Amino acid sequence: MTRRKRIALELLGPPLLGAALVVLLQGGAALGEVVMKDGSWQSILPILSMVPIVVLFAYAMTMIQSILYTVVMEWRFARGLDPRSWNSVGLSSLLGFASGAAICMAYGFERSDLRFLWLFYAGIGLVVGILLGLLIKVLSPKEPTVTKNRP
Repeated sequence: MTRRKRIALELLGPPLLGAALVVLLQGGAALGEVVMKDGSWQSILPILSMVPIVVLFAYAMTMIQSILYTVVMEWRFARGLDPRSWNSVGLSSLLGFASGAAICMAYGFERSDLRFLWLFYAGIGLVVGILLGLLIKVLSPKEPTVTKNRP
């Protein structure tokens, strides 16, 4: 993966991965409820129509965090952090958790469901950070090893 592709992945990947997780979690729960309640597969269409809205909402809510994620990751890579290392996956996970925590703080502290919000959004942020870090680790090219020529 080139540096440009990695930057594109760092910018556009977190909201898309987060939206996919939300759709899987919330959509799966809603889908199970619909199927168990009336057994009609036609009532799934409204759930599927929400996918573009969730993706747009994810980009609107997390674009600033994605920009900050990209800046921090690229700064660390420029300072010697190997994209194929577990340290980069750890940093990505930490930044993902921080992004989820920022979303929780945006909702405010006086809500009654604050504990759920922290578990949900910070948990999704952590999972997105781990997945994105693993993607960067796997897709980054191996650095050629430098060997000294011995006389």
